[in-house]
Amino acid sequence: MTGSTLAEGLSANGSLYYRGNAGYKNDASYTSLSHGWSSGPTIALSQYVAGLEVVGWKKWRFRPMVGDLRSVTSGFEGPLGTFAVEWRVADGTRGLGFEANLTTPDRTRGVVELPWQCESVLLDGRNVDGEEIEGGGVKVVKAMGCR
Repeated sequence: MTGSTLAEGLSANGSLYYRGNAGYKNDASYTSLSHGWSSGPTIALSQYVAGLEVVGWKKWRFRPMVGDLRSVTSGFEGPLGTFAVEWRVADGTRGLGFEANLTTPDRTRGVVELPWQCESVLLDGRNVDGEEIEGGGVKVVKAMGCR
């Protein structure tokens, strides 16, 4: 095996076998057990905690799950380009304040869905209220007076 507590693979007969040293030789019966373990937390953190999720062909949604977190940075590369987000929450005199830098590829569209009711939600200084927006480059999302 790999010398760790993570089982790396199975052979065609179901026994544990690490093929890294022997080579894969295009053997379709080889199954790596580590991919599900390693990719599950990554996608959960990007899509659900950071809140940036691809939801259809050239469509995305930004819906952060804030909870007790005060800031998050996440991103990934896909066939369409870079998807990334960096957000932070701050206490304000009229409720919570929220700011995010949202990076999406050109020729994509998406929506911003914040988990609170806010006095105002701005995208690059323009009021937004759930409508679909053009992706491409970095966009700044600011919300004030959120409860």
